[in-house]
Amino acid sequence: MSKVAIVTGAGQGIGFAIAKRLVQDGFKVGVLDYNAETAEKAVAELSADKAFAVVADVSKQAEVAAAFQKVVDHFGDLNVVVNNAGVAPTTPLDTITEEQFARTFAINVGGVIWGAQSCSSSVQKHLVTVVKSSMLLLKQVLSKSKLDCLRRYKIRCSWYYSNIGA
Repeated sequence: MSKVAIVTGAGQGIGFAIAKRLVQDGFKVGVLDYNAETAEKAVAELSADKAFAVVADVSKQAEVAAAFQKVVDHFGDLNVVVNNAGVAPTTPLDTITEEQFARTFAINVGGVIWGAQSCSSSVQKHLVTVVKSSMLLLKQVLSKSKLDCLRRYKIRCSWYYSNIGA
């Protein structure tokens, strides 16, 4: 029986790289992205049998819950959740608006909360690892001190493999 993962922000960039690695390691992966086109393109590149595209804005609780349920309905209970989706605006500090701040916070913080909340029913059946990716964390995870980094950031070290590879 295959393990099942969902990766938010998996249509491109770091999220796609994580999804690709999970597929290589034998997982069936829910590719969650806000953009249907990039999610479908990622699935086509990964494997139509091993990846499934779902669309959601991670800042919206109901959309995340619905997307997670679609992945569970398609592949079965989740084993791994990677809350990767996020934005990093480069707006100069003195020009940030309340709307920009609220949107960034809703995606970067809300997305993690809604992802963790949406997988809570699967937690009762399986160990689910919830990880919020960031450039700093990724850089350190890919370094030689990957486990030290995970402990330092108090992220559960029950990651399903010990060599993320760089």
